[in-house]
Amino acid sequence: MATFNQHNQTVHGDQYMADSINVTHGHRSPIDARTDAVAFDRALSALQEAAIPAAAREHVATELTAARGELESGDAGAAQGRMAGLLGQGETVAAIVSSLAASIGVFLNG
Repeated sequence: MATFNQHNQTVHGDQYMADSINVTHGHRSPIDARTDAVAFDRALSALQEAAIPAAAREHVATELTAARGELESGDAGAAQGRMAGLLGQGETVAAIVSSLAASIGVFLNG
């Protein structure tokens, strides 16, 4: 069992012959924040290109922007709930939201 820090990376767990190491960057690290920002930007861009009514597009964009703010403030549960609520907005929106959730590591279904 090994735990050590190196250049802001933390490794926990069994290490065998150093053939593989699971590296995490820590909760809410700058790397996670950048990854989340890129994922949200992609989702909002995909939403703008989606063939859905303008009112629905605006509503979903507002909800995703609010979820982004909640996630950035550390309220992952609220962001998860807000994103899960969008799954019933049609297949196109559900695909965009599901892809975003997978990118940022948020589970929307039990």
